Amino acid sequence: MMCDCNSKYMTNAIPYIGKGTVPEGLGAGEYFITKLVETVKIRNRDITMDNWFTSLPLLKKLRTEYELKAIGTLKNNKKELPTEFRDVKYRKRSTKSSFSFFQPNITAVSCKPKPDKLVTLVSTLHCDSSIITNTGKPEMTHKH
Repeated sequence: MMCDCNSKYMTNAIPYIGKGTVPEGLGAGEYFITKLVETVKIRNRDITMDNWFTSLPLLKKLRTEYELKAIGTLKNNKKELPTEFRDVKYRKRSTKSSFSFFQPNITAVSCKPKPDKLVTLVSTLHCDSSIITNTGKPEMTHKH
């Protein structure tokens, strides 16, 4: 479902009716996001998504082919992430610590705001991985 953040109205939706909904060879997240954004592509919009949809290849595709900027959480086991983001030994790091990496037009931050919570964010909206010291959360989590 795609919703406008100001009006809170749904602007587009595609029902997921189980296996067979997505064409073979295409990930479900990429399929649904690219279908949903067809109506707003090349309009300098910002897309926010959760970790079920987010991937680095999708963010690159949205940026280059659709001229859309995006931010989203990312599952920590994604193979496109550096070892520090995926390896179990790095998950035991100290609270309020973070790792970041940069690629052209993409910033990723792995932060540990609480002892039992590890969050990875990726963004084509931000080029800074600043962490707010009193919360341990990336600055990119706040309104932009």
